[in-house]
Formats: sequence, structure tokens, C-alpha cells
Amino acid sequence: AVAIKRIGKGHDTDDTDYSASEIRRHLNKNEICCLENCERAMLYKLRTMNAEDFAKIEDVSEGLENRIVSCVRDAKSINELYDMIKTKRYTHSRIRRIIMRAYLAITKDMGKEVAYLHILAFNETGRKMLAEMKEKAELPIITTYSGIKDEKAKAAFETEARFTDIYSLGFKTPRICGEEQRAKVEIINK
Repeated sequence: AVAIKRIGKGHDTDDTDYSASEIRRHLNKNEICCLENCERAMLYKLRTMNAEDFAKIEDVSEGLENRIVSCVRDAKSINELYDMIKTKRYTHSRIRRIIMRAYLAITKDMGKEVAYLHILAFNETGRKMLAEMKEKAELPIITTYSGIKDEKAKAAFETEARFTDIYSLGFKTPRICGEEQRAKVEIINK
């Protein structure tokens, strides 16, 4: 892993990146994605799944799939579902991960390998590194959706784009699909 220095907004500044205080302000205005906005869609998806479907989700073992199926039929909210499933053996954090994976249809057999390097932004130093990386990188480097040539990378990117489309439903006013495909690389001139 490579640590990347944050550029932009620190606490209580007027830059374009958000501080924790700014995130809270946006959250209070419903301008940030909230799980509660997806709650009915999540319950719908989970209620259409059976024990075999849940058994395919990472971290589901020891018959937990049967407990989830039973609880999801009675839960009226996602938080209630978490509480109903929770036991000493199954922590809230584990349950939240499982439920989100089930909602997004992330199964155990989905590759854990990195299929591509997605460049979101770069500065002049990054531009030089990119030129060198394009020659030496073992993985495809993606800057635009239309530039993806590798089929495995394209399939992985499309899965990521589907997750972004689902994520967009979490805003008070849902956003349109296809944000990942339309996204442009940000060039930082600082």
C-alpha cells in the first residue's frame, strides 16, 4: 500500500475537500449518502434471497445463513435486522459487512485480486510516474472507461460502476447511473 498525502481542506478551512465538520454540515442537509435512504431497497433485496444465496456471501458460516433468512423476514429496518441477527458469536460489524455484501451481491467467489489501477487524479509528479508506469505496470492503468482494453479489467470496472450506481440511491435525491463511466481524471496544478 502507498500512503498518499491529503491535498486540500484541513479542519475549518475554505478549500474544496471536506473536513469532518463540513461532512457533518452536509450530512445534516441530506447532501451525503445515508444508508437509511437505501433501507427499503436493501430489505427488498435481502428478502428475495434464500439460505443458499446468503451462504455464498463472504464471512457467512456455521449456519448463519439460516439465521439471516429467518431474521430478515421479520425485520422492519436494517438496524433492527442487525440487532436480531447479533449474538455473542456474530458481532454487529461482521453482520453489517455481510448484509452490505449481500445487498451488493458480493460473493465469496468474486476475485480478490486487483484487476486494474484506476487513476483518479495526478499532479506533475504523478504525470511523470504515470508515463513510467504505463511501460512497467503489470496491471492495466485506467484513466477513462472508454480506454479500457483488458476484458478482466473491464468486467471489474463494470462491477465497481454497478456498486457506485447502487450507492447513488443513498442520497436524498438519487443520482443518475453511470457516474464511474463519465468520471474524468482530475489534474492538480499546485
